[in-house]
Amino acid sequence: MKSLIEHANIPSQTFASHYDALDVFQQKIVSHGLDVQAEFNTVCAVEYLKAHDIDGDVIRQVLSPRA
Repeated sequence: MKSLIEHANIPSQTFASHYDALDVFQQKIVSHGLDVQAEFNTVCAVEYLKAHDIDGDVIRQVLSPRA
């Protein structure tokens, strides 16, 4: 898995505003969720983020495919 630090600068403008609104702890959870998605799959990442009380709108934005 990638380290959480690698996601410190999230490049996608699609969800940057959602990401910026999170506190540092939640940003780390979301970053780890992105690692889970890359290593396993989106369903695992969704379950991980839901288990850590990340808002559904944020989950949709950060895990959706980027164009």
